[in-house]
Amino acid sequence: MNINNITLLKELTVKGEITLKRDSNYAQEIYNANIPYRPGIYLVFSLNQNGSDKDLLYYGKSGVTNYSDKPTLNFHQLPLRLLATTKIPVGHPEYDPKLKKDITRAKLWPWYVVNKFKHGIKIYWYITEWPDQNPNTYENRIKEYLKDKFPEWKKSL
Repeated sequence: MNINNITLLKELTVKGEITLKRDSNYAQEIYNANIPYRPGIYLVFSLNQNGSDKDLLYYGKSGVTNYSDKPTLNFHQLPLRLLATTKIPVGHPEYDPKLKKDITRAKLWPWYVVNKFKHGIKIYWYITEWPDQNPNTYENRIKEYLKDKFPEWKKSL
């Protein structure tokens, strides 16, 4: 699967990408990308040996929550979301099934590159123009696209 296959992303005009290789400082890469502090969506791909997209690993959204069906801006705008905490996966040295412990993506994603995705990962990010473009809507549209085109797909991050 290639990012260009997801045509609905062409509706979003502000975008960028971050490539994380073995020697990358992930938090610094986020900072250097100068991502606007706004709502958006992001997709994470593993890379093949040529540095091209291999597999979609994860997708997510930032900046808007739906409480009582009323979308509301929240503090997790795109750059913060890309650095936010997430569950520690099985296999990670800090994983303990008895504890529900989180880890920052700044620590976790480099570990994935060293241990699982040796050619690196690429994060594509897109800003949504709130309120006309709700990131929740785009996340749901990506989910529907994947269900339709790749019914066996499962998030791996």
